Amino acid sequence: MISRFFRSFFWSVLLGSIIAWLFFGYVRASSREAVLIEDRYRGLDNSVIRPGEARFVPQRIAPGRVILHRVDLGPRILQLKYKRGLSQSETLGLDDAFYIQADLRIEYSLDADRVDELFLKLDEPDFSRLDAYLRVRLGYFLDRKLAELFPNDNQLPQLGDRLYGYVAAAAVAEMNRELGPEGVTVRTVLPTRIYAPDADRYRAMLTQAPQILEQKLQRISIVDEARARSRAEEIQDTAYFERLERIGQILRKYPNLQGYLAVDRLSDNVELMVVPYDVWTGGAGVDPGALAGERAGRPARDRAERAPRRDGTTNNGRFQDLTPP
Repeated sequence: MISRFFRSFFWSVLLGSIIAWLFFGYVRASSREAVLIEDRYRGLDNSVIRPGEARFVPQRIAPGRVILHRVDLGPRILQLKYKRGLSQSETLGLDDAFYIQADLRIEYSLDADRVDELFLKLDEPDFSRLDAYLRVRLGYFLDRKLAELFPNDNQLPQLGDRLYGYVAAAAVAEMNRELGPEGVTVRTVLPTRIYAPDADRYRAMLTQAPQILEQKLQRISIVDEARARSRAEEIQDTAYFERLERIGQILRKYPNLQGYLAVDRLSDNVELMVVPYDVWTGGAGVDPGALAGERAGRPARDRAERAPRRDGTTNNGRFQDLTPP
C-alpha cells in the first residue's frame, strides 16, 4: 500500500515537471512583436521569433539561463527635441533664444529580420534603450543636414521656412536612407515646433561680444575662486576633525592630559598653568612666578627650593636644609 503510494507520487511529480517544462519552454510572439533569445552560455540566437510564431526552447528548463528580449515592431512613436546653437551662441554663452530648435514627432517601425543587428548596437542589452539610440542617430543626421540648409549666418532669415519645407518634403525619404540598413523604417515626420533665432537680435549680440566675454570671464573667475575657497576650507576642516579624533583617542587612554591640553591652547601672554595640585605641591601653595617662568621657557628652580617648612611656613621661597646632622 505504501509502496504503491510512493510510486504514484513519483510518477505524478515527474509528469507535472514534464508538463511544466513543455508549457514554459514554448515561446510565442504576439502579432506585432519579435523575440530575441539570449543564452547565457551560447550567446544571442541569430534566429528571431517573428510576429505570431512560436518556438520550443529546451534551455528554459534551467532557471536564469535564457533571457527573452521582446521588442514592439510598431508602429512606434519617437519624440525628438533637436537643438543646435548658432556659430557664436555657445562661445558667448547665449541662452536658448539663440539656438535653432526643432521638435519632431516621428512614426517608425522595425524590421523583424534585422532587430538582432539593431539590438547589438544599443549601449545596453535592453530594447528600452532603442529610442535613446535613435535620438543620437537622428541628431547626428540633422546636424549634417542643417550644414547644407544653413551654411552661414547670412541664411538665418530664411532658415525657418527652409526647415519646414525640408520636413514636409524630403525628410522621410532621407531618414529612411540613413536608418533603413539597420531595419528602421520611418513612416511620417510631423514638426510640432520649429524655431530659428531672430537675425537682427543675433547681430546686435555679436556687436556686444567683447563685453559679453568679459562678463563671462568675470563670472567664471568668481565661481572658480569660490570653489577654491570652499575646497581649502574643506581640507582644513578634514585635517581639524582628524586631529580631534586623534586627541579623543589619546584622552580616552590618558584622561589626565585634559588639563595639559587646555593650557597648551592658551596664548603665550597668559601667565597661567593648570597642574595636578596634590602631586605637584603636596597640598601646599604654589609659587605663581615659578610656574610662569617654566611655561615661558626659563629654567625652573628646583622643587625643593619651593618646598614649605615642616611647620607649614615658608622662607621667602628659599630652600632651608632641615636634614638632621
